[in-house]
Amino acid sequence: MASILVKNIPPAIHEAIKERAKRNFRSVNNEIIACLHEILFPRKIDPQAELEKVKQLRKLVNGFLKEEDLTKMISKGRK
Repeated sequence: MASILVKNIPPAIHEAIKERAKRNFRSVNNEIIACLHEILFPRKIDPQAELEKVKQLRKLVNGFLKEEDLTKMISKGRK
């Protein structure tokens, strides 16, 4: 793989990268690669397809879920 050396990174950016790397359980190097990947290769989202998925999920749920419904589903999933 190729290597790139980046110099003169402002302290605020350096700290933000370190914090983000810690949150994502990555090294600073891997976090920078992940950031570059997100910027250079963004996920293409089709709003209509996403809306259709949401509509299908709402049909399955048939309204709002109550805490007891969620507890039952979690228990059922663990069996």
